[in-house]
Amino acid sequence: MPVRMKIETFNKRYQDKSIRKIYSLCKVEAQRLSKELRQVSPGYCQCFVTNQIKPIKQMQGGHFKHTGSSMPDTGLWHINIHPQTVKSNYYDNNEGMYRAKMIEKYGESTVNLIEWKSKQSKKWEKSELIQILWDLRHNIPYGPEEELEF
Repeated sequence: MPVRMKIETFNKRYQDKSIRKIYSLCKVEAQRLSKELRQVSPGYCQCFVTNQIKPIKQMQGGHFKHTGSSMPDTGLWHINIHPQTVKSNYYDNNEGMYRAKMIEKYGESTVNLIEWKSKQSKKWEKSELIQILWDLRHNIPYGPEEELEF
């Protein structure tokens, strides 16, 4: 049985990484967790925008509001990331449909908050990002707790 890494060891592993690199790793983990938590049956997810059901490995963790280079904390929020097909995530112009579904699921005030916060850059502390990465790897979503609706 594998031994779980202690948080202290985990911290040491990432101390020499840049903040941008750790943020990028957090984003990958947040996308993975979003798909895992939103499975409709074991190994399958439903696209948030098109409602297509596909194997989890064929889905992406699509952001309602993209993260860009400013690294906003909404880039890691579980309520900003949902399973999407590659086509709906990259090629379809579906922002209006995505927004409507977000309002239906979370309410307009939450959607407005995501839109506003996504334009704010955040000054991350390395220790903060390492803790978020640890949590995500232990299946603890990041973001406003009051909005959890899995």
